[in-house]
Amino acid sequence: MKALSDKQINAMTSTQIAAIETQDLVILSGKQIGAFNPNQFTYGLTTTQIQAINKAQATGLTAAQLKDMNSGDLSSLSADALGALSAKQIQGLNSTNIESLTTAQAAVLSYQQIAAISIDAVKGFETEDLAQISTAAIKGLTAAQLGALNSEQFSSLDSSQVQALSAKQIQALGTDVIKNLTTSDMKEFSATQVAALSSAQLKELSSGQLSARSTDALGALSAKQIQGLDATNLSTDTISALTAKQIAALTTTQLSGMNSSQIGAISTSGIASLTAAQIKGLSSANVEALTSDQAKILSAKQLAGLGTDAVKGFETADLAKIDAAAIKGLTAAQLGALGSAQFNSLDSSQVQALSAKQIQALGTDVIKNLTTSDMKEFSATQVATLTTAQLNAMDSDQIGAISTSGIASLTAAQIKGLSSANVEALTSDQAKILSAKQLAGLGTDAVKGFETGDLAQISTAAIKGLTAAQLGALGSAQFNSLDSSQVQALSAKQIQSLGTDVIKNLTTSDMKEFSATQVATLTTAQLNAMDSDQIGAISTSGIASLTAAQIKGLSSASVEALTSDQAAALSAKQLAGLSTDAVKGFETGDLAQISTAAIKGLTIGQIKELSTDQVTALTSDQVQALSAKQIQAFTTDQIQHLNFGS
Repeated sequence: MKALSDKQINAMTSTQIAAIETQDLVILSGKQIGAFNPNQFTYGLTTTQIQAINKAQATGLTAAQLKDMNSGDLSSLSADALGALSAKQIQGLNSTNIESLTTAQAAVLSYQQIAAISIDAVKGFETEDLAQISTAAIKGLTAAQLGALNSEQFSSLDSSQVQALSAKQIQALGTDVIKNLTTSDMKEFSATQVAALSSAQLKELSSGQLSARSTDALGALSAKQIQGLDATNLSTDTISALTAKQIAALTTTQLSGMNSSQIGAISTSGIASLTAAQIKGLSSANVEALTSDQAKILSAKQLAGLGTDAVKGFETADLAKIDAAAIKGLTAAQLGALGSAQFNSLDSSQVQALSAKQIQALGTDVIKNLTTSDMKEFSATQVATLTTAQLNAMDSDQIGAISTSGIASLTAAQIKGLSSANVEALTSDQAKILSAKQLAGLGTDAVKGFETGDLAQISTAAIKGLTAAQLGALGSAQFNSLDSSQVQALSAKQIQSLGTDVIKNLTTSDMKEFSATQVATLTTAQLNAMDSDQIGAISTSGIASLTAAQIKGLSSASVEALTSDQAAALSAKQLAGLSTDAVKGFETGDLAQISTAAIKGLTIGQIKELSTDQVTALTSDQVQALSAKQIQAFTTDQIQHLNFGS
């Protein structure tokens, strides 16, 4: 047999071939084995004979012989014989040949043999055979071959085979394979392999597939890969496993497309990593989905980057968790967009952290709904930044809740803008803290709002700040509520500004509180507006302080109202300054109390107007004090009633 030529072998019939004993067949060389034509090989050689082919003979098999072998014949080749086939021989196998391989044969395939299988032929691998390929050999699969595998074939690979695949091999997997990977398949992917997945492949992965990966594997995804994910398809477990760097890589479209559960699953470090562009792209629904812990981690810069519509999404409990340092980031427009319930949820440290610009940005709707607790949280500096529109939007309880230091901080512009309702809302303690400058800044209509109990608490130093116009606008009840120290603190200009309506309603107690200096500043209109009780309540020092102009303007009724003590306090100059009509008002008892020094002040005209009763009332001392000229002024009838004494 060993001496047979190729031509002789080729001339043998199938019957002759089948009759060859195996011990004779095995002595044939590889070249002789290759001399059998495909037909002889297929129909002549028996299964037993094929099984006897050794490694050396297998190397002589031609591509045509291998290709034309039926499934039974090819599967009859020993594992050793199959393992001896060259890459060139393997290239000739078709999908039917590959399909006929046994698990034992698949197990001996080498790296080079696997790599030599045609793209179409690999489709013939049965799943149980693929599972037997060694990890060393599996690395021989080319990108094209892996791309040709269906999902069932790939799923048959065990963890060691999958983990043996290179990045290039992983990237070669078709999207159909990727779509159909089981969670078990995904668990077999190493972090390096996950990192090798293309954007197209990642898009095909379901939330369940991604969730099947370990945290380390998910953490291996690059920014580009992250941006390739269908974010709406990510499970909360997957999202929570993403690193801060990966969260920062998400596009605005990916973030805005997430539902509330997905947003809530982002780690706090992930929230902290959100970029300006990402923050700007968040919707109100995204912001609403934030948890308290996530809100707590937001920075001032991130807050400032949110759209005005987005901040409306903040839940009150979440807003309350934002750090005071971060709350400073809210812009004027954002604060203006906040609802009253949202602002009311801020605690004292957050409110007190707000800047002047932020405070001024609060809308009147928010201001109107501030609680008294909110108002108490405003610092003096913040109160000083409130606009007049904001102050006027407050109700009495809100105004009353402002701290005394806050009231003390009100600026000239703020004070000027206060309404009478604002002033009416002040508490006694708040009124007590007002300065002279602040009082002076109030509008004339505003001072009408002072409650009597509050006016009484204003300091004497501050009361000096009331302008003439303001005092003129005060009602009588308001002025009457001032105590002696407040009244006595009023300046001449302030006293003169009191309207006659106020003057008419001054009590005797009020009049007694006027100092001599203040009485000296009263106008004649004010003096003449007083009734007898009021005139009578003026102190004797006050009467003594009346100026020539005041005396000249006194009416007979005013003089009639003088008490004996007041008459006794009149000076000669004052007496001389009274009009001839005014002296007619002297009551006889009061006239008799005028001092002998003062009586010398009676003028010729005044003497002529004295009634006989008034003349009779003059004491002998007063008469004796009169000058010759004064005596000569008495009429003959008056002379008869003068008391010259004994």
